[in-house]
This record gives sequence, structure tokens and C-alpha cells, in this order.
Amino acid sequence: MERLDSEKYGFIIIGDGKNKPDFTKYKNVHDFGAVYNNEIKRELFALADIYFQPGWVGLSIVEAMAYGKPVFTFRRSAETLQCVEYCYIKEKENGLIFDDMEDLVRQMNIITQEQIKQMGEQARLLVKEKLTPRQMVANAMRIL
Repeated sequence: MERLDSEKYGFIIIGDGKNKPDFTKYKNVHDFGAVYNNEIKRELFALADIYFQPGWVGLSIVEAMAYGKPVFTFRRSAETLQCVEYCYIKEKENGLIFDDMEDLVRQMNIITQEQIKQMGEQARLLVKEKLTPRQMVANAMRIL
């Protein structure tokens, strides 16, 4: 947040917890805390261009992709743990995976709105074709 242009980038924060930083010092950050109301979440997703989660991406990325949001995160490593849903992110197809903070800043400064839109469309298509609850249950049943 400190390294991106605050006039160009805004952040919507959803979530809460004991390790959550204080975002009040940033004028371009809007912290909503824990949000469970689907109508409010729908509105917040509609405002966003991307879904960024630094690590531990889980089922929330499926929800973000269903809203047509590309997923941005850091590459899985010993330091950056990721959940199984991480495999749904296809580099430069429906999201971006950054090597480190320098890579994030570099890519965010060159990405276009059209690229973000195209990745969002691919994210929505992935959910429609492979990640609906019915398809996930069918996949689980085949394993059992």
C-alpha cells in the first residue's frame, strides 16, 4: 500500500483477526472488517478490480473468481504458505503470482485495465466450467 500510487490504487479490506494491521493511516484504504452479509460482499466485489490475498488463498478465491475478479497473490514457498485452491490460479490467465514485493510493484505499475478485465473474464469462466458446488461435489465423489 505504501509503494503503490495512492491516487491510482485503492484498497478494500474484508476480514478481521488478531494479526490484522491497523489501516487507518492510509487514505486509500477502506476497512470493512468481517463481512458476512452477501449483499454487502456483492457490492464490495463489484467495486473491486482485483482480489489480492498475499498468502493462504483458500475458497475465498473461488468466490472472487465467480465475481469475475482475477486473483493476485505471492508464489507458494516455505515462507508463503498457500492452500489447495492456489492451483486454480493460472499465471497471467486468471491472475498474477508475484515472486516478491519488487515483482508486485513492477507488475502493478505496468498492468492495464484491459488485462485485468480479460483475466477477470477468464476467472469467471473457470468457475462456471469447473468450480461450481455441484462440480466440486462430483469431483469429491469420484475420489471416494
